[in-house]
Amino acid sequence: MKRLLAGLLVLALTVSIVGMITSKSAVVADSTTQTELFYDDGELNYGWFATPLHGGAVLFTPPTTPWVLSKIKVMAWYGLDDAPFFIEIWDSDQQELYNVTYMYSDYFTSYPWDWVEIEIPLIVVEGDFYVGIFGNSAETHYLALCADNNPPISYRSFVVWYPNNFIERVKECNWMIRAIGAPLVQAAIDFDPDTLNLKSKGKVVTVYIELPEGYDVEEIDISTIMLNGIVPALAHPTDVGDYDSDGVLDLMVKFDRSNVQDMLEPGNEVEIELSGQLTDGTSFEGADTIRVIAKGKK
Repeated sequence: MKRLLAGLLVLALTVSIVGMITSKSAVVADSTTQTELFYDDGELNYGWFATPLHGGAVLFTPPTTPWVLSKIKVMAWYGLDDAPFFIEIWDSDQQELYNVTYMYSDYFTSYPWDWVEIEIPLIVVEGDFYVGIFGNSAETHYLALCADNNPPISYRSFVVWYPNNFIERVKECNWMIRAIGAPLVQAAIDFDPDTLNLKSKGKVVTVYIELPEGYDVEEIDISTIMLNGIVPALAHPTDVGDYDSDGVLDLMVKFDRSNVQDMLEPGNEVEIELSGQLTDGTSFEGADTIRVIAKGKK
């Protein structure tokens, strides 16, 4: 990385130190439905840290789309004083999907160096995406991002110039940044009533949820179900049956009617989106279109 790293600091490790790092190249994360995406071989060869205006990013391709990113995994260490570092997630066009700031000590140590998992809000990606780590290193503090320079080199690691996000491909190593997530399951939902009158004084609305083959509605975590990302499902009542008599089990859940009405505008084709998770962390979503009548109209 002679050209890329001009003016930056690289901390090389001896062979004896590398031998102390445990290889972590498993592809299955902590759930049977989650997958760990990575391009490094799990063995640390050196650490890289840069000025406050530089960072490292990896471009990932999900195994299927849509795909839900739930965690990132990083090998790094920090030295000298504690300081903030930054995480950013971008789509393939480098449009920001998420950013967050932590202190080095929230996750990393000065020794020993090992992988850390950082949970993030669930992010649905529709294609390639970047995970970037900005170490904010300076004379009084640094965060060293670990690198693997053993073949094969993926050419998916980049040096990033912050804040304009100009990127340059790294040809000599793979950053030790990984992404953990799972496929987004497409559910079939039926919102009842088909026509919602905003002047109604009813107490609840009902939604029936069907999952595709291989998934069980009885494993849905009711507490995670949301309408339009705003209104949570009521804990009771719920029921599992075959509401539409198609031979596929569905889960019935209910929502507070006034809360649903407050988030909707009148229209003949109003889309209702529902999202949730199974007890193993698998995410699902579905949509239905209804008619919404304005208050005072018959």
